[in-house]
Amino acid sequence: MNNEWSQRVQSADGMCLSCLKFHGHTAGFCSNCFHAIQSSLPWLQILVKEDVFAAVSVEAMLEAVVRMKRNMEAAETADREALLQSLDRAVQPVFMPSQIFNHLLRSLRGAAETTPPAALARLLLDLGHPLMSASQASDVLAVLRAVGTPDYKVYHVVCSRVVDWWNLVAKDHGIGQCYYGWSERITTNGLKKLLYPTDAQTLGTAL
Repeated sequence: MNNEWSQRVQSADGMCLSCLKFHGHTAGFCSNCFHAIQSSLPWLQILVKEDVFAAVSVEAMLEAVVRMKRNMEAAETADREALLQSLDRAVQPVFMPSQIFNHLLRSLRGAAETTPPAALARLLLDLGHPLMSASQASDVLAVLRAVGTPDYKVYHVVCSRVVDWWNLVAKDHGIGQCYYGWSERITTNGLKKLLYPTDAQTLGTAL
């Protein structure tokens, strides 16, 4: 082991030789960094940390880990975006039709004050299409906030009717995002459980 690696081992003090953040339980590296290093050295079977010491320098190891993690993050991002596009397509048919939605916005804008929760719920029911998209919910809440300060129950009335709940965000939907959007379901693995062979099956699961 050369002096460069000796210093790295001393600095790590049992932690991952790459990130120095997590325990180096796999040949001196955490699981994520080990995967990145092994992927960058496909010809080498890494059994112990000395295998890495003999194959690459500390600098080359760090560059390989950064490069592989960036590639992995890019792939994960692309995978999530494709997943969200599939989910959005599946639930779009039950969004409030644009003509009815525009009528809803006009009704809310014409009110002298913010529409009470019960009245808003009745209005949505009477329109015959109470479900909406996160984007539509954002517009509804923006109109209500422009008229006055909405009762907190308004956020429940609106956001509980959002079909694409994975698109709820705190800045647009307030507490509605916390109650109806954020949970373990919003992780990529959680959302994958909603995706089925047909859009109809996916819609049924999302609802």
